[in-house]
Amino acid sequence: MATGREAAADLDAGDTILRDAPVTFGSEPRITASGDFRLFAGLRSDPFFADPVGANNNFQWTGKDFFADKNVFGIVLEVPNSALGPNPQVGVWARVLVPHDGRLVQGDRAGRPGIDNNFNQDDDDKRVWNQQEPSHDREGFLDKFAHVFEHAGYSKDRANTLTESLLPDLLTYDYASAEGFPNGRNLTDDVINMGIAQLSNGAVPHDGLRPHADLHTDFPFLGNPLGRVSSRDQ
Repeated sequence: MATGREAAADLDAGDTILRDAPVTFGSEPRITASGDFRLFAGLRSDPFFADPVGANNNFQWTGKDFFADKNVFGIVLEVPNSALGPNPQVGVWARVLVPHDGRLVQGDRAGRPGIDNNFNQDDDDKRVWNQQEPSHDREGFLDKFAHVFEHAGYSKDRANTLTESLLPDLLTYDYASAEGFPNGRNLTDDVINMGIAQLSNGAVPHDGLRPHADLHTDFPFLGNPLGRVSSRDQ
């Protein structure tokens, strides 16, 4: 955990909170804990629910949840609110680092769900977007994102207002509130339909899908893997 100036330093900055955490390949989750921190990494039932086939066919919904029978390798990290600082209103983003020429470089990132897929249609835009930090989002993407909203029928002023609420791309979270998305994101939040409704100015109907029913109420919350999996953890 890196704080203050260390948060902008190299990858070795900060204090180690969890070490030697095992990965779960079977059904029984293996959890690593240290104080108020807990970590799970491993195979789980995919909690995401959406109809990408219908979305790619001009929003002619199929009524089928593409992810209903899928598993995912998930990482679940439980962090106490005290570790997020004294201000309960924070912004969260995640990045994926990949090896390149002997060093780790940022190859992908995420804040709010669906932003890259819905707004960046050009391969060059996707590359630049995923390699930069959110602090640079407005410099190169504010006008491009606003144009997408204008194309959906919003006025120029409204399009700019909506874009400014999305950039920089951070998942906003107020840990003093239990309200769901866009305050954080619950696994049961219907983020896809919320995003499509906003992006289309309400023109696209709901896809009719509902959250998965195999979620757990305790950590790591994600459902057991679907299908046959080995009972042996490695």
